[in-house]
Amino acid sequence: MNLIILAAGRGKRLGNITRDIPKPLLKINNNTTTILENNIKGARNFDFIQTISVITGYHADSIDSRIEKYNGVKTLYNPKFSDVGPLLSIWTANSLISCDDSIIINGDTVYNKNIFSEIKSKCEKEGIYLLSSTKRSYASDDVKVNIENGLVIQVSKTLDESLCDAASAGVLIIKGKNNRRDFVDELGQIIKEEHKFGKIWHELINRLNESGKKVYSINVDIDSWYEIDTVEDYENLKVGWNI
Repeated sequence: MNLIILAAGRGKRLGNITRDIPKPLLKINNNTTTILENNIKGARNFDFIQTISVITGYHADSIDSRIEKYNGVKTLYNPKFSDVGPLLSIWTANSLISCDDSIIINGDTVYNKNIFSEIKSKCEKEGIYLLSSTKRSYASDDVKVNIENGLVIQVSKTLDESLCDAASAGVLIIKGKNNRRDFVDELGQIIKEEHKFGKIWHELINRLNESGKKVYSINVDIDSWYEIDTVEDYENLKVGWNI
């Protein structure tokens, strides 16, 4: 199974913090590791993940240098990272997804190893799965998920609160030959529509739903992941979250 880490973006809302480094290389855990390395190490605890690919863009050379010590981890460069959204980063790995079951995760989110344990135990059958967590309240920047009978119905940052059942953890799993084909085909259609480039990658889930494909919702502990979008998020991580 592939693990694909989306790490091409800059993280402009972090200002000078990411002026010279990409967000996935931010130091965490008392400066002992980075977001990216934490996620790589967590994945390596599980033998069902055979390959790890990091999609790079902003300061790609910094990521290349940082992970060269990890055998079996490779990078794929998205040359249009500054012009388009993360959908093209996923397309950069389309050949990997076509050939083998895959996990896609956000590069700006810190995951503890429990997230991979959840994937192993809850995503055994063929299917397309989105991991999400219920929260007491939802922030404007949360990617909100509407769920019915275990299926994802709609995903959007602007989803009406009355329809909001969970927040996306930024983890998508594609298992099974037919599901991989459908996923890549739908992604290819979006890539042809240039005005869609700026969309969050979750837009692909909505498109899969519209074409009749099922996307299953898997609930995970809210404490198994932490997304960093702002300076405040980063400061809070330093003092209030355990990896």
